[in-house]
Amino acid sequence: MPIGRGAAGDERDGGRRMTAAGHPRGNLTRSERRWAAGLLVAVAVLGLLYVAFALSRGSSLANRPVPGAPAALPASRIDLRVTMVGVDVLNNRINVEVDPVLRGTVGRQLGTVGQAAEPIRLFVDGARPAVQEIAAGALVEPFSASVPITDVHPLVDFPLDRYRGQLVATASSGATPIPVVLQPVSPGVAGFAITTSAPAGFTTSGALAAGRWVTSIAIARDEDVRFITLLVGLLLVCSAIGVFAVGLPVILGRREVHVEMLAWMAIFPFALIALRGVIPDAPPDGITFDVLAYYWAIALVFLTFIACVVRWLATRGAR
Repeated sequence: MPIGRGAAGDERDGGRRMTAAGHPRGNLTRSERRWAAGLLVAVAVLGLLYVAFALSRGSSLANRPVPGAPAALPASRIDLRVTMVGVDVLNNRINVEVDPVLRGTVGRQLGTVGQAAEPIRLFVDGARPAVQEIAAGALVEPFSASVPITDVHPLVDFPLDRYRGQLVATASSGATPIPVVLQPVSPGVAGFAITTSAPAGFTTSGALAAGRWVTSIAIARDEDVRFITLLVGLLLVCSAIGVFAVGLPVILGRREVHVEMLAWMAIFPFALIALRGVIPDAPPDGITFDVLAYYWAIALVFLTFIACVVRWLATRGAR
Protein backbone atom coordinates (compact mmCIF):
# COMPACT_ATOMS: atom_id res chain seq x y z
CA MET A 1 0.00 0.00 0.00
CA PRO A 2 1.44 3.43 -0.88
CA ILE A 3 2.45 5.68 1.89
CA GLY A 4 1.44 9.31 1.63
CA ARG A 5 2.35 12.38 3.66
CA GLY A 6 -0.23 14.78 5.02
CA ALA A 7 -0.06 18.51 5.33
CA ALA A 8 1.48 18.27 8.80
CA GLY A 9 4.21 15.93 7.58
CA ASP A 10 2.73 12.79 9.15
CA GLU A 11 2.85 9.53 7.20
CA ARG A 12 -0.23 7.40 6.72
CA ASP A 13 -0.25 3.62 6.76
CA GLY A 14 -3.43 1.70 6.27
CA GLY A 15 -5.57 4.68 7.18
CA ARG A 16 -3.70 5.31 10.47
CA ARG A 17 -1.64 8.41 11.23
CA MET A 18 2.05 7.63 11.78
CA THR A 19 4.72 9.79 13.38
CA ALA A 20 8.12 10.26 11.75
CA ALA A 21 9.54 7.61 14.08
CA GLY A 22 6.98 5.13 12.77
CA HIS A 23 4.73 5.14 15.85
CA PRO A 24 0.96 5.16 15.30
CA ARG A 25 -0.97 8.17 16.49
CA GLY A 26 -4.58 9.23 16.48
CA ASN A 27 -7.29 6.67 15.68
CA LEU A 28 -7.62 3.48 17.69
CA THR A 29 -7.30 0.09 16.07
CA ARG A 30 -10.20 -2.34 16.08
CA SER A 31 -8.54 -4.35 18.85
CA GLU A 32 -8.06 -1.24 20.98
CA ARG A 33 -11.69 -0.25 20.47
CA ARG A 34 -12.78 -3.70 21.66
CA TRP A 35 -10.64 -3.36 24.78
CA ALA A 36 -12.08 0.09 25.49
CA ALA A 37 -15.64 -1.14 25.02
CA GLY A 38 -14.97 -4.11 27.28
CA LEU A 39 -13.59 -1.82 29.97
CA LEU A 40 -16.67 0.42 29.80
CA VAL A 41 -18.95 -2.62 30.10
CA ALA A 42 -16.98 -3.89 33.11
CA VAL A 43 -17.22 -0.49 34.84
CA ALA A 44 -20.96 -0.32 34.12
CA VAL A 45 -21.53 -3.81 35.53
CA LEU A 46 -19.58 -2.96 38.68
CA GLY A 47 -21.62 0.23 39.08
CA LEU A 48 -24.91 -1.63 38.73
CA LEU A 49 -23.80 -4.30 41.20
CA TYR A 50 -22.87 -1.63 43.72
CA VAL A 51 -26.23 0.13 43.35
CA ALA A 52 -28.07 -3.19 43.78
CA PHE A 53 -26.01 -3.94 46.87
CA ALA A 54 -26.59 -0.49 48.38
CA LEU A 55 -30.37 -0.79 47.90
CA SER A 56 -30.67 -4.33 49.26
CA ARG A 57 -28.29 -4.44 52.20
CA GLY A 58 -29.49 -4.43 55.81
CA SER A 59 -28.10 -2.76 58.90
CA SER A 60 -24.60 -3.79 59.95
CA LEU A 61 -25.07 -2.58 63.53
CA ALA A 62 -27.63 -5.06 64.82
CA ASN A 63 -27.42 -8.44 66.47
CA ARG A 64 -29.71 -11.03 64.91
CA PRO A 65 -31.26 -13.14 67.67
CA VAL A 66 -33.00 -16.26 66.42
CA PRO A 67 -36.80 -16.02 66.92
CA GLY A 68 -38.37 -18.20 69.56
CA ALA A 69 -37.46 -16.48 72.84
CA PRO A 70 -39.56 -17.82 75.73
CA ALA A 71 -42.90 -16.06 76.03
CA ALA A 72 -43.60 -17.11 79.65
CA LEU A 73 -40.90 -16.45 82.24
CA PRO A 74 -41.13 -16.69 86.02
CA ALA A 75 -41.85 -13.41 87.80
CA SER A 76 -38.79 -13.82 90.06
CA ARG A 77 -35.62 -14.06 88.01
CA ILE A 78 -32.45 -12.30 86.85
CA ASP A 79 -32.39 -10.90 83.33
CA LEU A 80 -28.90 -10.34 81.98
CA ARG A 81 -29.07 -7.88 79.10
CA VAL A 82 -25.97 -8.45 77.00
CA THR A 83 -24.63 -5.83 74.58
CA MET A 84 -21.84 -6.83 72.19
CA VAL A 85 -19.26 -4.03 72.17
CA GLY A 86 -16.26 -5.48 70.34
CA VAL A 87 -14.82 -8.52 68.59
CA ASP A 88 -11.08 -9.21 69.01
CA VAL A 89 -10.34 -11.87 66.39
CA LEU A 90 -6.58 -11.73 67.03
CA ASN A 91 -7.09 -12.88 70.62
CA ASN A 92 -10.28 -14.86 69.94
CA ARG A 93 -12.49 -12.87 72.30
CA ILE A 94 -15.82 -11.05 72.11
CA ASN A 95 -16.26 -8.21 74.59
CA VAL A 96 -19.71 -7.63 76.05
CA GLU A 97 -21.41 -5.38 78.57
CA VAL A 98 -23.77 -7.17 80.97
CA ASP A 99 -26.63 -5.26 82.62
CA PRO A 100 -28.34 -7.36 85.36
CA VAL A 101 -32.04 -6.69 85.99
CA LEU A 102 -33.43 -8.18 89.25
CA ARG A 103 -37.11 -9.09 89.26
CA GLY A 104 -39.66 -10.30 91.81
CA THR A 105 -38.35 -11.69 95.10
CA VAL A 106 -34.75 -11.71 93.81
CA GLY A 107 -34.43 -7.94 94.11
CA ARG A 108 -35.54 -4.59 92.76
CA GLN A 109 -34.23 -1.99 90.32
CA LEU A 110 -33.02 1.42 91.45
CA GLY A 111 -32.53 3.17 88.15
CA THR A 112 -29.65 1.54 86.30
CA VAL A 113 -28.57 -0.64 89.25
CA GLY A 114 -30.32 -3.41 91.13
CA GLN A 115 -30.58 -4.12 94.84
CA ALA A 116 -30.54 -7.75 95.90
CA ALA A 117 -33.26 -8.94 98.27
CA GLU A 118 -31.42 -12.17 99.06
CA PRO A 119 -27.83 -13.47 98.82
CA ILE A 120 -26.96 -14.17 95.17
CA ARG A 121 -24.12 -16.13 93.67
CA LEU A 122 -23.87 -14.98 90.02
CA PHE A 123 -21.51 -16.59 87.49
CA VAL A 124 -20.95 -15.15 84.00
CA ASP A 125 -18.27 -16.77 81.85
CA GLY A 126 -15.60 -14.26 80.86
CA ALA A 127 -16.41 -11.72 83.58
CA ARG A 128 -13.78 -10.53 86.06
CA PRO A 129 -14.40 -11.92 88.57
CA ALA A 130 -16.35 -14.73 86.92
CA VAL A 131 -18.24 -15.42 90.18
CA GLN A 132 -19.85 -12.55 92.08
CA GLU A 133 -21.00 -13.08 95.66
CA ILE A 134 -23.74 -10.51 96.26
CA ALA A 135 -25.06 -10.02 99.79
CA ALA A 136 -28.68 -9.20 100.56
CA GLY A 137 -29.23 -5.46 100.24
CA ALA A 138 -26.10 -4.97 98.09
CA LEU A 139 -26.20 -3.12 94.79
CA VAL A 140 -25.73 -4.99 91.50
CA GLU A 141 -24.17 -2.82 88.78
CA PRO A 142 -23.52 -3.44 85.07
CA PHE A 143 -20.16 -5.12 84.36
CA SER A 144 -17.98 -6.19 81.44
CA ALA A 145 -17.03 -9.66 80.23
CA SER A 146 -14.62 -11.00 77.63
CA VAL A 147 -16.00 -14.26 76.24
CA PRO A 148 -13.71 -16.71 74.38
CA ILE A 149 -14.58 -17.61 70.79
CA THR A 150 -13.12 -20.24 68.45
CA ASP A 151 -12.36 -20.23 64.72
CA VAL A 152 -14.76 -21.82 62.27
CA HIS A 153 -12.82 -20.25 59.40
CA PRO A 154 -9.59 -18.52 60.58
CA LEU A 155 -8.61 -14.90 60.05
CA VAL A 156 -6.42 -15.87 57.08
CA ASP A 157 -9.70 -16.41 55.15
CA PHE A 158 -10.74 -12.75 55.64
CA PRO A 159 -13.42 -11.57 54.84
CA LEU A 160 -14.91 -15.08 54.93
CA ASP A 161 -13.61 -15.80 58.44
CA ARG A 162 -16.18 -17.03 60.96
CA TYR A 163 -16.20 -17.60 64.73
CA ARG A 164 -18.42 -19.15 67.37
CA GLY A 165 -18.71 -19.04 71.12
CA GLN A 166 -21.10 -19.40 74.04
CA LEU A 167 -22.44 -17.08 76.69
CA VAL A 168 -22.95 -18.97 79.95
CA ALA A 169 -24.57 -17.64 83.14
CA THR A 170 -25.69 -19.32 86.36
CA ALA A 171 -27.34 -17.92 89.49
CA SER A 172 -28.25 -19.35 92.87
CA SER A 173 -29.15 -18.32 96.41
CA GLY A 174 -27.38 -20.78 98.63
CA ALA A 175 -28.31 -24.21 97.28
CA THR A 176 -31.43 -22.90 95.50
CA PRO A 177 -31.11 -22.09 91.77
CA ILE A 178 -32.33 -18.68 90.64
CA PRO A 179 -33.82 -18.49 87.12
CA VAL A 180 -31.44 -16.49 84.96
CA VAL A 181 -32.02 -15.38 81.35
CA LEU A 182 -29.44 -14.04 78.90
CA GLN A 183 -30.93 -11.42 76.57
CA PRO A 184 -28.66 -10.16 73.76
CA VAL A 185 -29.69 -6.65 72.72
CA SER A 186 -28.86 -4.28 69.86
CA PRO A 187 -26.80 -2.54 68.63
CA GLY A 188 -24.16 -5.01 67.56
CA VAL A 189 -20.53 -4.56 66.53
CA ALA A 190 -19.77 -2.56 63.39
CA GLY A 191 -18.32 -4.77 60.66
CA PHE A 192 -19.73 -8.01 62.05
CA ALA A 193 -22.98 -9.94 61.72
CA ILE A 194 -23.66 -11.55 65.11
CA THR A 195 -26.36 -14.19 65.47
CA THR A 196 -27.44 -15.65 68.80
CA SER A 197 -29.35 -18.92 69.18
CA ALA A 198 -30.08 -21.74 71.61
CA PRO A 199 -27.48 -24.55 71.53
CA ALA A 200 -28.42 -28.14 70.73
CA GLY A 201 -30.31 -29.84 73.55
CA PHE A 202 -31.24 -26.55 75.23
CA THR A 203 -34.72 -26.29 76.78
CA THR A 204 -36.15 -23.19 78.40
CA SER A 205 -37.83 -25.07 81.26
CA GLY A 206 -34.67 -27.01 82.09
CA ALA A 207 -32.51 -23.86 81.98
CA LEU A 208 -34.87 -21.95 84.29
CA ALA A 209 -35.13 -24.85 86.73
CA ALA A 210 -31.34 -25.30 86.88
CA GLY A 211 -30.57 -21.58 87.01
CA ARG A 212 -28.16 -21.99 84.09
CA TRP A 213 -28.66 -20.26 80.74
CA VAL A 214 -26.53 -20.84 77.62
CA THR A 215 -26.64 -18.81 74.41
CA SER A 216 -24.64 -19.71 71.29
CA ILE A 217 -22.97 -16.93 69.29
CA ALA A 218 -22.13 -17.06 65.59
CA ILE A 219 -19.88 -14.26 64.27
CA ALA A 220 -19.10 -13.41 60.63
CA ARG A 221 -18.08 -10.34 58.65
CA ASP A 222 -21.08 -8.33 57.54
CA GLU A 223 -22.12 -7.54 53.97
CA ASP A 224 -20.39 -4.15 53.94
CA VAL A 225 -16.98 -5.61 54.81
CA ARG A 226 -17.29 -8.42 52.27
CA PHE A 227 -18.44 -6.14 49.45
CA ILE A 228 -15.81 -3.46 50.08
CA THR A 229 -13.07 -6.10 50.24
CA LEU A 230 -14.28 -7.61 46.96
CA LEU A 231 -14.40 -4.15 45.38
CA VAL A 232 -10.85 -3.34 46.53
CA GLY A 233 -9.65 -6.68 45.15
CA LEU A 234 -11.22 -5.98 41.76
CA LEU A 235 -9.70 -2.51 41.67
CA LEU A 236 -6.25 -3.90 42.50
CA VAL A 237 -6.47 -6.56 39.78
CA CYS A 238 -7.97 -4.24 37.14
CA SER A 239 -5.43 -1.50 37.90
CA ALA A 240 -2.49 -3.88 37.60
CA ILE A 241 -3.79 -5.33 34.34
CA GLY A 242 -4.47 -1.81 33.03
CA VAL A 243 -0.94 -0.61 33.76
CA PHE A 244 0.50 -3.73 32.14
CA ALA A 245 -1.75 -3.24 29.07
CA VAL A 246 -0.50 0.34 28.71
CA GLY A 247 3.13 -0.57 29.27
CA LEU A 248 3.31 -3.66 27.05
CA PRO A 249 3.10 -1.78 23.69
CA VAL A 250 5.84 0.55 24.95
CA ILE A 251 8.04 -2.35 25.98
CA LEU A 252 7.52 -3.98 22.57
CA GLY A 253 8.32 -0.73 20.76
CA ARG A 254 4.82 -0.16 19.37
CA ARG A 255 4.23 3.10 21.26
CA GLU A 256 6.33 6.14 21.99
CA VAL A 257 8.04 6.39 25.37
CA HIS A 258 7.30 9.57 27.35
CA VAL A 259 8.71 10.67 30.69
CA GLU A 260 5.18 11.77 31.68
CA MET A 261 3.98 8.20 31.25
CA LEU A 262 6.85 6.91 33.37
CA ALA A 263 5.93 9.38 36.12
CA TRP A 264 2.31 8.13 35.97
CA MET A 265 3.47 4.52 36.25
CA ALA A 266 5.81 5.33 39.16
CA ILE A 267 2.84 6.51 41.23
CA PHE A 268 0.80 3.34 40.75
CA PRO A 269 2.60 0.97 43.16
CA PHE A 270 2.14 3.45 46.01
CA ALA A 271 -1.49 4.05 45.01
CA LEU A 272 -2.18 0.31 45.17
CA ILE A 273 -0.49 0.08 48.57
CA ALA A 274 -2.75 2.88 49.82
CA LEU A 275 -5.77 1.12 48.30
CA ARG A 276 -5.00 -1.99 50.39
CA GLY A 277 -5.45 0.20 53.48
CA VAL A 278 -9.08 0.93 52.52
CA ILE A 279 -10.13 -2.61 53.48
CA PRO A 280 -12.29 -2.41 56.64
CA ASP A 281 -11.04 -3.70 60.01
CA ALA A 282 -7.39 -3.52 58.80
CA PRO A 283 -6.72 -7.24 58.36
CA PRO A 284 -3.07 -8.26 58.93
CA ASP A 285 -0.67 -8.83 56.04
CA GLY A 286 -0.40 -12.30 54.58
CA ILE A 287 -4.08 -13.21 54.41
CA THR A 288 -5.36 -15.15 51.39
CA PHE A 289 -6.69 -11.91 49.87
CA ASP A 290 -3.12 -10.56 49.63
CA VAL A 291 -1.93 -13.65 47.77
CA LEU A 292 -4.86 -13.56 45.33
CA ALA A 293 -5.15 -9.84 44.60
CA TYR A 294 -2.45 -7.72 46.23
CA TYR A 295 1.13 -9.01 46.15
CA TRP A 296 1.21 -10.00 42.48
CA ALA A 297 -0.59 -6.78 41.45
CA ILE A 298 2.10 -4.67 43.13
CA ALA A 299 4.84 -6.80 41.56
CA LEU A 300 3.30 -6.61 38.07
CA VAL A 301 2.95 -2.81 38.19
CA PHE A 302 6.47 -2.34 39.51
CA LEU A 303 8.07 -4.67 36.94
CA THR A 304 6.12 -2.98 34.13
CA PHE A 305 7.41 0.40 35.30
CA ILE A 306 11.02 -0.86 35.42
CA ALA A 307 10.70 -2.39 31.93
CA CYS A 308 9.35 0.89 30.55
CA VAL A 309 12.23 2.82 32.14
CA VAL A 310 14.71 0.44 30.51
CA ARG A 311 12.94 0.91 27.18
CA TRP A 312 13.09 4.69 27.56
CA LEU A 313 16.82 4.55 28.29
CA ALA A 314 17.42 2.31 25.28
CA THR A 315 15.36 4.43 22.88
CA ARG A 316 17.30 7.17 21.14
CA GLY A 317 15.37 10.43 20.95
CA ALA A 318 12.74 9.36 23.50
CA ARG A 319 10.97 12.33 25.08
